[in-house]
Amino acid sequence: MSESAEAELEAIGREAVRLVTGDDLAEHVRVLAGQDSSDRPALYFSFVIDRDNDRQRAGLLQTRLTQKLRDLLTDRRIGEYPIVKIVSRADWERREGA
Repeated sequence: MSESAEAELEAIGREAVRLVTGDDLAEHVRVLAGQDSSDRPALYFSFVIDRDNDRQRAGLLQTRLTQKLRDLLTDRRIGEYPIVKIVSRADWERREGA
């Protein structure tokens, strides 16, 4: 994926967070292109959103982000399906250091 495509997808991810939560809660956004379990093209969105206090809401946030991303990607004629993962700051830092 080119840097410009990656930057555009990260911006779409941040827009989805703002539209779903009313705020920019995501400290970091990363998007990787790949395939889902059925070998269909997918975009893997990882968000650093510290919601450790409320795991139920984190699940709801993940679902709503997936729906909003699907809408935003469809509006831009991007056909890949979004797969969302919300990670804590600590998990992000461990992954970045690996």
